[in-house]
Amino acid sequence: MATTASVSWVRYWIEVGDIYLLDPRTPQAYAEGHLPGAVNLPLEQVLDSNQRLLPYGQLLDVFGEAGIDDAKRPVVYDASDGTRGVMLAWLLEYLGRGDVSMMSVLYEGWVAENQTVSKEPTRLPRREFVPRIDPSKRATLDLLQAHPEFKLLDLRSDHEFQKSGHIPGAVNLPWTGLMGGDNNLLGDLSGLPRQLASAGITKDDTVVTYDSFGPRAAMGYLALKHSGYTVRVFPGGFLQWREAGLAVET
Repeated sequence: MATTASVSWVRYWIEVGDIYLLDPRTPQAYAEGHLPGAVNLPLEQVLDSNQRLLPYGQLLDVFGEAGIDDAKRPVVYDASDGTRGVMLAWLLEYLGRGDVSMMSVLYEGWVAENQTVSKEPTRLPRREFVPRIDPSKRATLDLLQAHPEFKLLDLRSDHEFQKSGHIPGAVNLPWTGLMGGDNNLLGDLSGLPRQLASAGITKDDTVVTYDSFGPRAAMGYLALKHSGYTVRVFPGGFLQWREAGLAVET
């Protein structure tokens, strides 16, 4: 998911018809307009009622039902702050799709450029989604406890970090500082290494991003990957940490 795709690239492959284009927004937002040929796969479908990732087997069913297999490259786009799409793209990468891309412009930017928009739903036949799990993309609670040397990066807001508490030793980097203007997914990341170095995080470290349950952490994952860091996502996030009864800093 370190790969982002330009509008012209996405438009070309839509015309060629050789990608799986995924829209993680709500069914209502999708129905109001989406990229031509995009399949609606709301982020909620990969989460349970407690906002945890579904068990492994159920995740495979979700992607299989969406019509995703190895035949074509998956490309994800999103609207608003982009976090739903980035989490879906990260999940695909974790499940072994190293060829997944994220459109570098938000849906609003696609519309602003007068690109074609469709209201016709696309439904693909069920296919077999074959996983090739890449454990280096994910951090679990057990892994964090076994590796205290990992550097924790909290992507929640400063208010959440200070008032709700955070995992001990974590550094706060609000996800909003990574967002781009003018409908771009990411902003200027040139100052990120200096910002992280001032907090004691270097490119020699393994960085673990987290938030409450994943989407903002995935945005941090994408930004750090682009900047050359070794990074994992802890999708259980602060919610799982607290539910486990582990110590919290305030």
